[in-house]
Amino acid sequence: MLTLEAEGGFVYNRFNRAEILQRFSDCAAEITGRSVNTILKVLDPAKRETRSLDELKKFPETHVIGQS
Repeated sequence: MLTLEAEGGFVYNRFNRAEILQRFSDCAAEITGRSVNTILKVLDPAKRETRSLDELKKFPETHVIGQS
């Protein structure tokens, strides 16, 4: 299952259409090689996890080579 969160109102309404959600499902299925259901939820900013800058600094630096 693919869960998407969007701000309520205009943004949510733009994504909350069967043909749009189906496109997300199709793309996820192509990547994973299996059927994926997509659901859309209203984003709740109060529940959003945040990370400290110090925690993020622990991740190794990544470089993409050969991209044009």
